Amino acid sequence: MVIFGLSGILFVFYRRKRAAYRVLVLKSQEWAASTTLSVAPIKNVEGGKEQSVSDVDRQLFEQLQQLLQDENLYRDSAISIEVIARRMKINRTYLSRAINNCSRKNFNVYINEFRIKEAIKLMSADDKKFSLEGFAFETGFNDRRAFYRAFRKLTGLSPSDFRSNLQKSL
Repeated sequence: MVIFGLSGILFVFYRRKRAAYRVLVLKSQEWAASTTLSVAPIKNVEGGKEQSVSDVDRQLFEQLQQLLQDENLYRDSAISIEVIARRMKINRTYLSRAINNCSRKNFNVYINEFRIKEAIKLMSADDKKFSLEGFAFETGFNDRRAFYRAFRKLTGLSPSDFRSNLQKSL
């Protein structure tokens, strides 16, 4: 009787975990479907007041977003801030400052968001096309470990958990 009761409790916890994972999958898909990142205000260190981002930084950031969205440069595993700055014909430091001020993220985190969004879209569209490692390479990651780490950080799920719960939610 005790074993039956414990197995019932475990089953309930398993179902709750699966339901929570499905919610995370849906939220991740919604996040991946959003195409633009909003420009975040920066806190003034001295007064604690919100300070708006300069127009120059905002313009550079919007140009960068457009370039990344139009040409999928984030899929190139060798992409760097220097390469993009040269392509935009601006100084690397200005571009870095614009990314930091507008997104509150560094370049690598910012690019990884584009990559994870793309991975989520690819997995959602046709999850049989690639292995998980294939998704990593297709979206611009150099290795599987970096892909897993970035995916978990941004979605709360490992890529394999995302994929298995995606299949169950369809």
